[in-house]
Amino acid sequence: MTRFMLRLLTLCVISLLIAFAPGSSDLAQTKCGGIRGRVTSSEGWVIPKASIQMVRKGVEKAVTIQTDDLGEYSSCLSPGIYEVFAKAPGYKGKKRNKIQVDESSKAIIDFVMEHDGTVTHR
Repeated sequence: MTRFMLRLLTLCVISLLIAFAPGSSDLAQTKCGGIRGRVTSSEGWVIPKASIQMVRKGVEKAVTIQTDDLGEYSSCLSPGIYEVFAKAPGYKGKKRNKIQVDESSKAIIDFVMEHDGTVTHR
């Protein structure tokens, strides 16, 4: 067997051991409950870097994230009831109440933002 073939065989064996190691599939398939969604303008444009704040009722600890370049956001959260706030410069803020988060799925909360009149949009 050539050196190259021996190395290739070794890499294959190591890859199989890692793929079938106990607990490796748990890491790859970890799920969490939470909230995800998309933020767009009333004209249908995505709003990147919008601020999304999620507050769990009874705990009052806020988690704040930003939307990505596609106007999308996603966050893992502890189960509970949440209020979700969306803000972006040049747009009126929006709020959603009583969002139920469980431990195995993500609630989808999309926001359509209206201009607040402070920024000229083209």
